[in-house]
Amino acid sequence: MTKDSLSYFSKEDISKGTIVTVPVRRRLIPAIVESTERIEDVKTKLRQSSYQIKKIEKVNMAKIFSTEFISAVLDTADYTTGTAGAIINTLVPKMILDNPKKVNVNKHYSNTKKNIQKGMTYEQLVLQTDKDERFGTYRSLIREAFARKQSVFICMPTLVDVERFVSKSEKGIGAYMFGFHSGLTKKKMLDNWNSALNEKHPIAIIGTGSFLSIPRSDIKTIILERESSSFYKSQVRPYVDIRVFADFLARKIGARIIYADSFLRIETLYSHYEGLSAELSPLRFRPLSTATHFIIDMKNYKPTVKGKYEIISHEMARLVEDTKRDAKHMFIFSARKGLSPTTVCSDCG
Repeated sequence: MTKDSLSYFSKEDISKGTIVTVPVRRRLIPAIVESTERIEDVKTKLRQSSYQIKKIEKVNMAKIFSTEFISAVLDTADYTTGTAGAIINTLVPKMILDNPKKVNVNKHYSNTKKNIQKGMTYEQLVLQTDKDERFGTYRSLIREAFARKQSVFICMPTLVDVERFVSKSEKGIGAYMFGFHSGLTKKKMLDNWNSALNEKHPIAIIGTGSFLSIPRSDIKTIILERESSSFYKSQVRPYVDIRVFADFLARKIGARIIYADSFLRIETLYSHYEGLSAELSPLRFRPLSTATHFIIDMKNYKPTVKGKYEIISHEMARLVEDTKRDAKHMFIFSARKGLSPTTVCSDCG
């Protein structure tokens, strides 16, 4: 697969996402159909073309990506000013691109218009709470989706996040939960991919962003866990942001997308305050903590006759000693008291 978009012609009716074999220079390589046009509609353009359009050598009829996925790729390409080929190269696992013949073809592709008629339309939601509560919410959403005969995709920023959630959530839904990340072996990744497509029961896919390309027609909920993570954005061209692509894909397939984190990004919160997204549950801005809080009045530590005084309380001193003895960590935050040279230590002016 090249990263550029090239034009070819064929007598056959080919849909988006189909794998074909095309000539590039002196080689035949596999390619993904990203768009099609009828020759009658582009006759003038073809006559004025400065190069001769070649014929597609072979139509493999292996449609490993849905039409909606390709449409979302094109929208992302416009957003990033990149090519569709470069976007696909970033969003699809290399193992899938290199082995299209080993990938099962899902014959039941989504029909966006049909889904919208059933009331399954795009919706943007936000969820801001601590991790344990988010994970509990995800498990509830998965069970609700299964009851509606729908699948769920939970997008994680790293493979560590994928493994952590899968290990904590196997009970009850483990038989229909599939984990995907770059740490899987080629065989395991291919087996999981094909199993996810062949499973007739709704499934929960837990994976990194490159596995949003899995063509399950019944995915109606996309969750972006830890949506503020910088790992969602690629560091090389075409600088694809998985969060942007996921939003485009949700719009195409008529799904709801949930942005979730302990603290959402500023742009996500702004979008919510502008009325572009709704709350899945009330946003929580104060994280829950089991720590014990207590206030010490330093007025009780009065200077001695010789002018000596305590900078920290005896309680604080004991905590520091206990921390050092147990080889633990402590963070001490102290606000400045006045301006230099009237600060307590007189050296931060």
